[in-house]
Amino acid sequence: MATTPPRPLRTHHTTPLLHILLVLGVLLVAAAVAPIFIRRAQLEGIPTPLIVWLRLALAAAAITPFALRHNAAALRQLQRRELLLSFAAGFFLAFNLLLFFAALEYTNVLVTSVLLRTTPLWTALPEVFILGAIFPRRLWWGIAITLLGSALVAVSSGEGMVRLAGGQLGALLALGGAACNAFYYVLGRYLNSRMPVLVYSWLAFAWGGLISGVLLLIWRIPLGGYPLAGYGWALSVVIVAQLIGHLAANWGISKLHATTISLVMQLSVVTSGLLAWLWLAELPLPGEVLGSLIVLVGVTLATLRRPERALRYTGSQLIRNPAMPTGRLLRTHHATLTIPAGREDEARAFYMGVLGLREIAKPPGLRPGGLWLIGEDEISLQLHLTIQDDIERVGDRAHLAFLTDDLAALRARLSAAG
Repeated sequence: MATTPPRPLRTHHTTPLLHILLVLGVLLVAAAVAPIFIRRAQLEGIPTPLIVWLRLALAAAAITPFALRHNAAALRQLQRRELLLSFAAGFFLAFNLLLFFAALEYTNVLVTSVLLRTTPLWTALPEVFILGAIFPRRLWWGIAITLLGSALVAVSSGEGMVRLAGGQLGALLALGGAACNAFYYVLGRYLNSRMPVLVYSWLAFAWGGLISGVLLLIWRIPLGGYPLAGYGWALSVVIVAQLIGHLAANWGISKLHATTISLVMQLSVVTSGLLAWLWLAELPLPGEVLGSLIVLVGVTLATLRRPERALRYTGSQLIRNPAMPTGRLLRTHHATLTIPAGREDEARAFYMGVLGLREIAKPPGLRPGGLWLIGEDEISLQLHLTIQDDIERVGDRAHLAFLTDDLAALRARLSAAG
């Protein structure tokens, strides 16, 4: 009896360095030029609320066919709570963009970009004061340094502490945008665990477009009558920032360490400032440059991760425990399962597409084939899928258990996936 030969091993699962550098370069350029394009659209007379509406509405329209065609079952299973939370995410997304874009009208690109990148700090604070999370001392030093730099930027951008000048108003608007972005990020982490990423993105963009559209009606801002060049710059914002930039960021988050992405985003701030000087003749004041550098140091300090050594688990994050001696077992690191050769794509479809895990790069020098997966955060148990043929899997009592926050929702998603 003839047998079907196994599929050949795949040898390209370790992402080439050239691909990583290319995507990081695209992310850097997209993040750096987006504020420049927004500013050029504003200089051409396009109102800020209209730029926001175009960005969200066109982005939602672009992904609508994919969301409806490939995620119809997930859309039908959405609960009322999830729809309300997705509306809240769209609200904070719309006001994040409104405040960020408006800040560019009152202060320069460097100051606005620097203060917007403080989002990770405002994301951590609710976890500390509301959820009781314990973070390392490094985070608090980062917050203190960031606040010091932000205060220096605000004072330097205005005309003194007596009245709220345009530069100080721009700094406050940028900080408000960062705070809204933090709420959007927290809601996104919650909802992405309950629905496909494409469905969440579509809902957030659609709700945000609806909210910004209502604001256009309230403020009686016309859609037409502006220079064609202005519409061109606004369309560039949609393509570069919303589509190319987000795709590169999502790929980077799934493949690379969060610290790498964070450092690239901080570098984009410096690049934005240089481009604004070259293209828009914006020369920041000395105090703004110094304050911006202090903010970048604070944010980088807070987002850098240390190697896991002598750590303890608090329920939210691993932190160093001075009372704990080194050389002890800390926690389970990974579980290994076997799959037949050539079945990696099927494994990705299930573990990533259905269960929501993300793939991480394998260390160089290991045998090709298989894949490594991890959960939402960096301290989750890793799942290593290795290649092994000619073994009997039927009736095997070995199993892997996952902890979920909503068993009913997970069961529904597994049933929808077949």
